[in-house]
Amino acid sequence: MQKMTPLDVVHKEDLEKLLSLASFGQLLPNMQFDWVDSFKADYSDSMIDLLSRLRDSKQFVGNDNLRIQISNCILRFDSLDEESVRVKCRALVDLKRMGMAYTAFDQFTKEYKLILNEDFKYSFEQFISEV
Repeated sequence: MQKMTPLDVVHKEDLEKLLSLASFGQLLPNMQFDWVDSFKADYSDSMIDLLSRLRDSKQFVGNDNLRIQISNCILRFDSLDEESVRVKCRALVDLKRMGMAYTAFDQFTKEYKLILNEDFKYSFEQFISEV
């Protein structure tokens, strides 16, 4: 993660390694000990921060597949990250994968309802057009 912090130079090998690690999600998800919890939280926060900056980086604007992959990694850490779902859905629409975009949005709204116990306030069209 430290190697990737200056976003102006992102090497393909480093990005692939980071995404490979991030695709596993949180560290030690089944281990609950006070002495490791702060380390796990710091790792998750750092990973989400770095991945969010990569997702929003101008150098990846035209690479829909990579933005989907980065968004999926973020969602492994935080399943209610609205911006990652929005980026993923927009990229899927740009790739003409409308069914996958609607499915991703539907899955998000169901989880939103399950966790927050309230309906998501936007329709698919409103959500992907938000700035």
